[in-house]
Amino acid sequence: MREKMQRMETVKHFISITDRLRENHIDFVCLKGPMLSYRIYGDASVRFSHDIDILIQMVDLIPAINLMRKEGYVMPNEMDWPTDKVRQDLMIKSSQHISLLNKKLGLSVELHWTIVPSLPLTPEKFQDLLKSNLTTMTFAGREFSVMNKEFELLFLMIHGAGHEWSRLKWLMDINDYPLDDFDQNRFLELVHSFKAERIIGQTNYFLKKYFNRQTPLPGGVKPPIYIIKHAQRTLEGELNPTSSVLMDIPRVFRYKTLLFPDFFYKFKIIGEVSITQTDVTKQKFSNKLTYYLYRPYSFIKRRVLHA
Repeated sequence: MREKMQRMETVKHFISITDRLRENHIDFVCLKGPMLSYRIYGDASVRFSHDIDILIQMVDLIPAINLMRKEGYVMPNEMDWPTDKVRQDLMIKSSQHISLLNKKLGLSVELHWTIVPSLPLTPEKFQDLLKSNLTTMTFAGREFSVMNKEFELLFLMIHGAGHEWSRLKWLMDINDYPLDDFDQNRFLELVHSFKAERIIGQTNYFLKKYFNRQTPLPGGVKPPIYIIKHAQRTLEGELNPTSSVLMDIPRVFRYKTLLFPDFFYKFKIIGEVSITQTDVTKQKFSNKLTYYLYRPYSFIKRRVLHA
């Protein structure tokens, strides 16, 4: 009962935050969270969420940040959104969202400008695909913009794979996902557009292994064995705070580069690991290259010497 009340409290704050976005004419798309729970289970408070995830357009990012500040949310670790374009561009390139925390409520809101930082397609192509695959759901007397089933299910797979399936609930979302009125041809077109055939194959493997379910989802290929073994080790392994950071980095890097076969995507991964939001907000250099040169020193200082 206590857990149920906590989840209902999160849903209440989700409704309040999205109401404020509407009042300020900020368009948004709901990611995961209460609306995914409502779509799968018919109850917005069944699925546990650590954060409230909102996808917005870049033009609305600063207004949304300012709005969240008025609501008592701040960026963690004394971070702040930079005012100069050089650092803003690096913030956008190094991640897919910024987190804002309301310490009083113990609640985090993530403002996303894309679903994952690195994809094997251009930001413009992603936006075109997103816009053509949106629909609405009615909840709590309000209309919410969400991805259609085909796009959302693919997003859930890409999101889970990108995080090495470190939470079993992400696989359960896919296992429980309602496939009534599901357009397999549209899904297959999206898989080809995202070049996500390996991720479909990986997801199908884990669904069969952990839920003994033969998914009807099309478009998969047999993925490289490494992305199966690495993700399975993450799924089944225990958190080990004494594990070597230096040993983990090449494993994760290799895993991420193998998720998609696209050569351009692999260069994006290199850029993704070469910069962090913390460095961008803590340091103020005059050009972008300095941040990439600063990254090795920052990593050794924070993750090796400090540990």
